[in-house]
Amino acid sequence: MKKLMEKIIAKVRKVKNTPKVVAVRMKLAEENGQFLMDNAIQFAIALGLAAICLTLLTAFLQSDLAPSVTAKIHSFFN
Repeated sequence: MKKLMEKIIAKVRKVKNTPKVVAVRMKLAEENGQFLMDNAIQFAIALGLAAICLTLLTAFLQSDLAPSVTAKIHSFFN
């Protein structure tokens, strides 16, 4: 693994400093991990909402209301 990282670092160092490369490096230096934190927070919120939805769906399917809805759907198609 260490040799692989050394090869990657050597290749990165060989890249010429074209205007695009310099612009990308400057943009990455500006961010300071803020993009990563924003995405991590969004992911945590989405994960929490998905867990709540799954809990509500499970509670609905195990309640007394689900069999009546299922019976109405079956009668609609028969």
